[in-house]
Amino acid sequence: MKTCSCGVWQSTGIPCCHTISIILGLGKDPQLYAQEFYTLEFYRNTYINAIFHPLTHTGMDNRGDKEEEEEEEEGGGFQYTELMPPNTRRPSGRPKKRRIHGEEEVDEEGNIRVRKIHHCGRCRDVGHSKRTCQEPI
Repeated sequence: MKTCSCGVWQSTGIPCCHTISIILGLGKDPQLYAQEFYTLEFYRNTYINAIFHPLTHTGMDNRGDKEEEEEEEEGGGFQYTELMPPNTRRPSGRPKKRRIHGEEEVDEEGNIRVRKIHHCGRCRDVGHSKRTCQEPI
């Protein structure tokens, strides 16, 4: 049967809070009412075999290392490359902005428009600041 009016038990396969309260009220184990997929035995059977990376030497075959070296020298065997961890070093300085500019910020050619025109604080001219102003006082 395994149904509830909220629909959670049917969609997930795990008893919802309503059914768990009823099951516990009857003095039974709620784990018996979950789908087989969620049992501990099913989980253990999923990972019972070892998982190896395709480029690692597993030692599964009974040949010696000398035979592998000879095969590699002849060029008949697969050449294994050593896997290195990725570079995780962060560059110094402030990180660059990675954001998508809106339509109003980009012109027809795809260039980013300048949002605000800055004026000099002394002469009110455009193109320089008060600190670099060359105009006489």
